[in-house]
Amino acid sequence: ITLYGTAPGELMEDVYFRRDFIELHASPDPVDWLALPEFRHGTAVRAIPRSDFQDMETPWGYGGPVALHESAFWRGLGLWRQRQTDNNRIAEFVRLHPFLNPMRFRGWFDHLRFDRLTVLVDLRQPESARWRSYSKGTRYSIRQAQRKLSFRRLVPGESAVFRRCYETGLEYNRAESQYYFRPDYYDAILAAPWATTWVAEHGGEPIAVACFLKGGSLAHYHLSGGDGRARETFAHYGLLDLAIEHFAAQGFRWMHLGGGRSNRPDDALLAFKAKFSPRRIPFYTGGLVFLRDAYDKLAHGSNELFLSYQFPPAPEIGAKPISLRRTGRNDFPHFFRLKCDIDNIVWSGHDRPPEWDRLAAWFDAQHVAGSRRRIYLAEFEDQVLGYTYVDDLGDALEITIGIASRESGRGLGRTFLRQLMHEIEREGERRPVECWIFPENVASIKVFEAAGFRRDPARVPRTFTMPFVEGPAPQYCWVYDRNAASQT
Repeated sequence: ITLYGTAPGELMEDVYFRRDFIELHASPDPVDWLALPEFRHGTAVRAIPRSDFQDMETPWGYGGPVALHESAFWRGLGLWRQRQTDNNRIAEFVRLHPFLNPMRFRGWFDHLRFDRLTVLVDLRQPESARWRSYSKGTRYSIRQAQRKLSFRRLVPGESAVFRRCYETGLEYNRAESQYYFRPDYYDAILAAPWATTWVAEHGGEPIAVACFLKGGSLAHYHLSGGDGRARETFAHYGLLDLAIEHFAAQGFRWMHLGGGRSNRPDDALLAFKAKFSPRRIPFYTGGLVFLRDAYDKLAHGSNELFLSYQFPPAPEIGAKPISLRRTGRNDFPHFFRLKCDIDNIVWSGHDRPPEWDRLAAWFDAQHVAGSRRRIYLAEFEDQVLGYTYVDDLGDALEITIGIASRESGRGLGRTFLRQLMHEIEREGERRPVECWIFPENVASIKVFEAAGFRRDPARVPRTFTMPFVEGPAPQYCWVYDRNAASQT
């Protein structure tokens, strides 16, 4: 149920599963809350304009159903679904806590999608080791902040300082309206036992703030903001370094910094946070539909009423060219995002998302001299849409592909694979080209057969342990038929 060595009981103590946190960030909307001895879930309830229905949404940060063990999880989620149906609620958008294993929601959620990368700091790493891992520029920025500024805790009664610095930062970044809070919010957050806020001062004048949350073994980067002087004096570097050292000294295990303002791997905010830790973890969103007929009627042909849980469609590709290029080491963030896709996790034989460090080491090993595996990325404009391996087996080549789920059913895999086979043919390669596919993976079979591959009944199947295909499952061999491919 949980990830990164955190026990379910620990995770249930995190701030995002507290009712008072959810109510504060949902206001003025009401909250629905289900707390059983071994299960917890809460979310904001919102009226759908021009209808008699309601929908639901994680109001801020992360959430999702959490339980001490799987049987309690399924029992609690079943009760939750029935309650929402009885209350005439159409659907719920869930921002899954990054420490919840999204694969446990597969089959129970109507939507489950990788959203973006986030940054995680290991607070058990010694301060000296963490400092050495920072770049020269990051160390310089922290030292400048410590030299030029003073830092102190904000206390109840200083909400005006908090609000002024935070909203100044919002104005600079042209933030959308949902990031602004009502005036009494700042009083509430400063009084909350699960929040800690520091202010950076220059010549005795507040220029930047940063607020952090805590619960169980986890701390979180919550809100921050500042004026132009904060950027000139590297105030946010100093505030973040201060918080990391504080929570490490308090015995917390992890600090989650969150992700960027967008889901792009080159997002500027993500890049800033990554200066404090090389470790990335994926964040997923999910959706529960309680009244299917009403949902389909309201959502048909438009996302307008359901922006919270109707994912925006990917841009139409049509006949526009897809580029295929071989990867280098710097492409790992793109590759990691693709490997975090739910379908790619399933058909890779895993029961949880990949871990950044382990997969990075594996990816590097594929780019050393003498490697018998080539990795390619499929791109459209600035989007990375899929990947493929070409393995040199000596007497044959073996191909594996992975396509982003958001592109499924759009013919991308077929185009991608045909382009790859054209590249192989262009190199003068005449050895047999094969692939191995689980029979349950119908989408992949269609893709390979459309590109000219045919099942070879003479090849003995090979068996793999597959957590989501009911245990050990056979893969069968498809071989590229050049004559059939030329006809298609």
